[in-house]
Amino acid sequence: MGWIPRKRSKHNVGAVGNILEDLMDIRENNLPIANAGTWELKAQRYETSSFVTLFHFEPWPRIARIVPRVFLPKYGWPHATERNEMSFRVTMSGDRCTDRGFKVFVDRTQQRLRIDFDVTQVASHHAGCLEQVRQRVGLGKIEPEPYWVFSELEKKARPKLQNSFYVIAKNTNRRRQREVSLRQSLNASEL
Repeated sequence: MGWIPRKRSKHNVGAVGNILEDLMDIRENNLPIANAGTWELKAQRYETSSFVTLFHFEPWPRIARIVPRVFLPKYGWPHATERNEMSFRVTMSGDRCTDRGFKVFVDRTQQRLRIDFDVTQVASHHAGCLEQVRQRVGLGKIEPEPYWVFSELEKKARPKLQNSFYVIAKNTNRRRQREVSLRQSLNASEL
């Protein structure tokens, strides 16, 4: 296919996906539905270290509305650009705590993933935020404990993965124009 000129802003982190949608004549959407009817397209630049979001999924107990009622007001911090708005954007893993003290714990006995908060793992540069958490809610466990049940995660992920394509692209600046070359694709059902 060769090099394709980028028509959108150079600051658009979703440019690779946008180019792919343009080539396939698919209208851009950020909805939790497939891009092309039954197929979901995921794309990113080869040189990036960013993650690809497959879906968003509110944790249990659902009635507690954990994100808007617990994470944001109790553990959140001031948004970087929006005044009077809180942020709680954290990339967590199961092998270590974030610098804000959060970690995913795999509980195979109860068949769920849960989020733990460990005050001893909060980095010193977040001391001010930690003090705000202490004042708002204390420094104990998150209450109610947020979790995702394995079977519900599978129900959410399986249809997405079976119908997803992941595309990697390289960027270049040629003839004073940013261009993209679609280099590699993977049908996620092969994972």
